[in-house]
Parts: sequence; C-alpha cells; structure tokens
Amino acid sequence: MDVKNAVVMITGGGSGIGRTTAQRLAAQGASIMIVDLNDQIGEETVSLIEQKGGRAGFAKAEVTDAEQLSAALQSVLSRFNRFDILYNNAGLALPPPGFPKVRA
Repeated sequence: MDVKNAVVMITGGGSGIGRTTAQRLAAQGASIMIVDLNDQIGEETVSLIEQKGGRAGFAKAEVTDAEQLSAALQSVLSRFNRFDILYNNAGLALPPPGFPKVRA
C-alpha cells in the first residue's frame, strides 16, 4: 500500500508497535498524528519522526472516551487538513484469562 502523502492517526502510537509503525509510515512519506495517554512518549515519538524529516503531531486522548477521541480527530484535521488512515493500535496486554483452568 502506498502511504506517501497520506495522513495517518495512530492510537497508542507513543511506544512499542505503534511507535515503530509511525516511524515506518513517516519514512514512507505519510504524515502522522500520534494519539496516546502519555504526553512524554507521544511527544518523543513526534520528535523522532521530525528528526528524520517527517511530519508528525501529538494528541493526548483516552481512546475509550468518545469526547477525547473526537478532539484527537479534530487535531488531525486542524494540523493536516484531512484524515486518510486510522491505525487503531491502543490496547492493554493482559494476562491470559482464567477460564481455561475452570473444572466442571
């Protein structure tokens, strides 16, 4: 998929898979909006992208809160004037569920 000139919003983009994806897409010419709960890592990811000549911004949001997510989307539109791709990466790594251990 050609992402050159695409505007991509990445939830959970401040670290891990989200950060790596953001950097890869930016290197291919996409403009990136990082959405994360953590200001520090979100801004750090933006800085890493910009240091390599990419375009990026940051919006703090809890993706389970409709108002915060709407505000993040408005940030994308304000900064880049459009929105092409959502990469919904935010989530938690939880331990395996206990139900396999249940005996009837």
